[in-house]
Amino acid sequence: MSPKLKKIYDFLYSYEQVYVFEQEKRPKGGRKRTYTHSSFIIFFISMFLNRIFSYKKMAREAKKDFAKYGFPQAPSRKTIRERFKQLPPVLMHIMTEIAKYCYQKICHKPCNIKCLFSDKSIFRAKGGLWHKKHIKAGVVPHPSIDTEATWAFSPYHKWRFGYALLIMVNQHRFPVVAIADTAILNEPQSITTMIERIYRNVGIIVGDAAYKVYDVIKKLYFEYNILLQVRDQIKDKTMQWYRKLIHTPQALWTYCKRKPSVEPTFALIKELFSLHGESQLPFKGKKYVVPFLLITAITIQLMAVFNFFNQRGLGYTHDFCDLF
Repeated sequence: MSPKLKKIYDFLYSYEQVYVFEQEKRPKGGRKRTYTHSSFIIFFISMFLNRIFSYKKMAREAKKDFAKYGFPQAPSRKTIRERFKQLPPVLMHIMTEIAKYCYQKICHKPCNIKCLFSDKSIFRAKGGLWHKKHIKAGVVPHPSIDTEATWAFSPYHKWRFGYALLIMVNQHRFPVVAIADTAILNEPQSITTMIERIYRNVGIIVGDAAYKVYDVIKKLYFEYNILLQVRDQIKDKTMQWYRKLIHTPQALWTYCKRKPSVEPTFALIKELFSLHGESQLPFKGKKYVVPFLLITAITIQLMAVFNFFNQRGLGYTHDFCDLF
């Protein structure tokens, strides 16, 4: 493992230890894991940046140079597949812990998490389309169809069949937390899950029209002390206090920063992992697509941290990708 990659591994492993202590307590005398989550995170980032998605080919690559990824020995194809499916809760935990650490200990400005911008992007499922008339009839016309994917509407792509990545970033496009699910993922209802570990550090979350859900707005404001800011006109007479808040000059200025913050983050993910336009996801099934999408999110976060320490722009890709 190169010195720079070793620093990234050590950085990840410090947060992995907290996750393992809290969530993966093993019985006394139980066998320890042969491979760390951090090794697999680095391994999958390398595989996906190099467009390797077959578990058989991944196993061959691991066998060639397992020490490069921090493995004590080459993992089998079955181990790679099973550990990949186990990653989502680990990735969500590590992302939030990295965000808190960067905000509190490294640099307040580029890693500020007081104000977050939230949005989701829908990625097309691998295989054919499962049209709604066939879904209602319970008919699968072609075996290539991913039957776990769902339909959802986005302003840019219109109707799309696939999976969604919901991400929160700060003004400087630094990813703070992400969650993935099928395309029908409910954005406002997912917020409380996403902010569970960081809500004490967050003051404002800015979302588009999809976030205009009064119950969620009230819950975040009164229970978590977080303002969920949307731009649409508020018609509910009991929400006049909210209307006054979101129509102040400061609130309008903040809302204008949503698109320039979150949308370039998705553009970067699509560029690095070849997910432009109608490109399909490389995996089928929720248990494989969800960890893949979360790997793309933590890749951008780690790249931002790497670039900060090396005095580069947070979105600079060249030096970071060269590590893998």
